[in-house]
Amino acid sequence: LRVAPEEKRGDTSVLRMLLRYRALKEHGDWLGPEPPGKEPLDLLATLQATSTALPAALLTRLSRVTGVSEEVCSTLIFQIRTNATEINRGQKVGCALSVYVGYTNHDCDPNTAASIDAEGHVCLTAKRAIKRGEEVTFSYVDRHGKLAERRKILQEHYGFTCQCVRCTREEQNST
Repeated sequence: LRVAPEEKRGDTSVLRMLLRYRALKEHGDWLGPEPPGKEPLDLLATLQATSTALPAALLTRLSRVTGVSEEVCSTLIFQIRTNATEINRGQKVGCALSVYVGYTNHDCDPNTAASIDAEGHVCLTAKRAIKRGEEVTFSYVDRHGKLAERRKILQEHYGFTCQCVRCTREEQNST
């Protein structure tokens, strides 16, 4: 696959995810049909996909460059925006889409943190003791951001206004 230089600007994580999707659909995983620790591609269909306006020209370009239909591009972009975890190596270097992590709810004061291990698996690591029956959560946004910033991103990308204990407390303290 050849990509024109003008197509290589900016954040390429969505482009890489679409190409990975196409490779998995056409050729399967390079580790074999049931690689240990890998999530089946078919589970993607179970993820929520909060829709947003996408320019038609962008979908056409992405479809042409990746060989993935515009409809699938659109769905995957919505799923990525709604469920992907940032890969940070001192700075953002990409994103990972994990179905199992996508099932985990958000909290601005989470009890776990998402990371990518040396084998490329998305991991949730406890930040503190988690009580029996307590929901496992992680933050979908930079938890160091201000209340208004966090809520804006959560509303735009995930379609909800956060009402976690931290947000509620910060909102009450600001009035």
